[in-house]
Amino acid sequence: MADIYLQVLVLFFSFIFVVINLIIGTKIVLKYFKHKVIELFFVGVAWMFMASPWLPETISLFMIIFNLSAKEEFILYVNVIMNLAILPIPVLFWLTALTNLITMKNHFNSVYYFEHNF
Repeated sequence: MADIYLQVLVLFFSFIFVVINLIIGTKIVLKYFKHKVIELFFVGVAWMFMASPWLPETISLFMIIFNLSAKEEFILYVNVIMNLAILPIPVLFWLTALTNLITMKNHFNSVYYFEHNF
């Protein structure tokens, strides 16, 4: 009986983690609309979707809370679809933002070099 309470506790903390990541990602995306820096949008979307591996656990939490039952295969399929289908999206956004920031840094270094050496 204590095992189900521990499982609910772990699922609850997974839910909290997903909610916090969605809030932080949304705040970063909203800063994009204020400052019009596309890297903020990319990082915000990536941040929101980085919690996608924990989404099936939050679904399991609500299934336990509302006393819904599902086969183990269904939960496995949801895990596979959420992790394999959604996870490449934040990685793509994160790499795009990181590449833009690295090229921006190198651009500023080259401008500084040419300003002070010529």
